[in-house]
Amino acid sequence: MGAGVITSKKEFDELLKTKAKVAVDFTATWCGPCKAIGPKFEELSKVHTDVTFVKVDVDQVSEVAIAQKITAMPTFQFFVNGKPFEKMPILIGANLVELKKALAALADEKLTKEGGAAPAEKPKEGEAAAAEKPKEGEAAAAAPAAAAPAAPAKKAEDVAVPEVGKAPAVTDKAPSAAPAA
Repeated sequence: MGAGVITSKKEFDELLKTKAKVAVDFTATWCGPCKAIGPKFEELSKVHTDVTFVKVDVDQVSEVAIAQKITAMPTFQFFVNGKPFEKMPILIGANLVELKKALAALADEKLTKEGGAAPAEKPKEGEAAAAEKPKEGEAAAAAPAAAAPAAPAKKAEDVAVPEVGKAPAVTDKAPSAAPAA
């Protein structure tokens, strides 16, 4: 299917009125990270066929970029029935892992007959207690996991910073902690 290209604010507004689930890639021709993640966005449009994928060049359709308060590229916005997707309304940067998560959540979003997002399902009476209560033999296995210490918080000096003028690479991998010095 591929991502469509928005050429006017009117077209963008109409799209949000007529499509249930929309993923928008705000991009620019001069943006290196945009060029790196753009093809991945296209590939994901073929996976999540119930989501409408579009690209907006912020220089060509600045009206839309201004209306959506876009200040960095790439920026991805997600909509359900014309409204920002509550679980992930916006994603700034070329983070493929987070983009995949956001699109999976958007694709999994259930819609009501009236067109809005369906409320989260609540477990039936008795199911919640059964779900929380470990089965026989599981209690011992579950206890050590609950008692595991939390990972130490990252310090600013532990975060890898790319060289000036070089955009970070777009990868399929989640960010990892910097190696110990």
